Amino acid sequence: IFMGSAEAAGFQSRSLDRQITSLATIASHELGHLLGIGHTSMSDPEDLMSASIGGLAFPGDDIPRLTPEARELLEADWPLDCPQ
Repeated sequence: IFMGSAEAAGFQSRSLDRQITSLATIASHELGHLLGIGHTSMSDPEDLMSASIGGLAFPGDDIPRLTPEARELLEADWPLDCPQ
């Protein structure tokens, strides 16, 4: 995580609620890497595993989700027994 990127995306000028959402999204993204998921898109704002910080909760209020592709990568190493 590069704080320069977060500052460039306007992280510090956001409300506390949006900062918390952004931090939780970044932590979830990094946890995805820890579990073996790579980047699954370059800049999809709805993709938790997007390679671009622009897609990680900075531009809007929606929390990104695992895409079907990312879920498939996760289940390859960590089988999940739960509904989508």
